[in-house]
Amino acid sequence: KIMVCSKISNRKPTNCTGTYSLSEVGKIYTWMKVSEVDPPKVIKHVYYWEGTAIATVKLKLKYASMRTWSQKTFNPLRAVGKWKVVVMTEENDVITMKKFTVIR
Repeated sequence: KIMVCSKISNRKPTNCTGTYSLSEVGKIYTWMKVSEVDPPKVIKHVYYWEGTAIATVKLKLKYASMRTWSQKTFNPLRAVGKWKVVVMTEENDVITMKKFTVIR
């Protein structure tokens, strides 16, 4: 399970609207619940803005079932527009993806 949100509270995602205002939100989180993993594993969250890869965050999966997340702080000069976060294996196989939009 994957969610993009503007806040994590008690290890749960909140405000998962899909559209985020730059004036209200300085960063977003990509939250995941993984299960049936053969640990240890590493996955990547690759953040794309307008089709260009902007950031990659590596996450270590230590348990067969766990919650984890990454965060992306917005650069005000390159934030407004269409975004997606792609979840990949270390070998660059795509697991899943989530799209979101940042507005002024």
